[in-house]
Amino acid sequence: MGRLNKLYGVVATSAMCALLGCASADDAESSEDDAVLAQQAAPVDLTGTWGVAMTASSEMTAPLVGKSPSTAALAMRFAVRKDGEQYRADVQICKLSTDSSTVKVDYVNVLPHLKTSLLVPAFEPTVGGTVPFPNFVFRVGQDQAGAALDADGDGRPAITVPVVALGLISINAYTGFELKVNLDAVLKDASTIQGKYSFGAVGKVFGSSSPLLPPGELLVTQTDTTATYSAKRFDGELSCAQLLQRL
Repeated sequence: MGRLNKLYGVVATSAMCALLGCASADDAESSEDDAVLAQQAAPVDLTGTWGVAMTASSEMTAPLVGKSPSTAALAMRFAVRKDGEQYRADVQICKLSTDSSTVKVDYVNVLPHLKTSLLVPAFEPTVGGTVPFPNFVFRVGQDQAGAALDADGDGRPAITVPVVALGLISINAYTGFELKVNLDAVLKDASTIQGKYSFGAVGKVFGSSSPLLPPGELLVTQTDTTATYSAKRFDGELSCAQLLQRL
């Protein structure tokens, strides 16, 4: 009798599903996939403050020390707002330093000069899609031809950058350089952009406060070509100091 009741139950359920339709496990999985696709296709609002911190292996060439392996650190801020159909981004370098076994340089004096504003061509940002970042170029302490410019107005050539040489000697280097940053960008979710990056600097030491550091070429070349980054979005407009606390 128990078997008969179970059989009647199966038949009744099958008949009811035939009339009304029942969701299978495949249907449920398909619905979840549809929801994910819908989320990916939905436009994303990029406004707010984006921040990213990057550290990469590099090679530094400078007077006094020649060429040596180094570590370069870079943090960037993007304050993004809508401008008609386009996005406008105020871009600023919040941190820049190089560290080798012979020379440590923190470009904190230079940071106020490393900023720009740009319009991103109109596009519809979606999860999984690319973000059309341009290649960023920041120039300080020198003109486009490489001649020194007194950017900080201290009467010295180029811009004054504190340097610690050989772990002991503090020197002011009068430096100009051009910093280039390239970001491949994919929108992972509404608050995350990820991709590969590269950066490097080309410039010159025009002089210094010590005869130990003569004029000469200045190069920082990234050697880690597989480096990746993850930029995060925060609501509102954050300063560099506020952003660095959150990265």
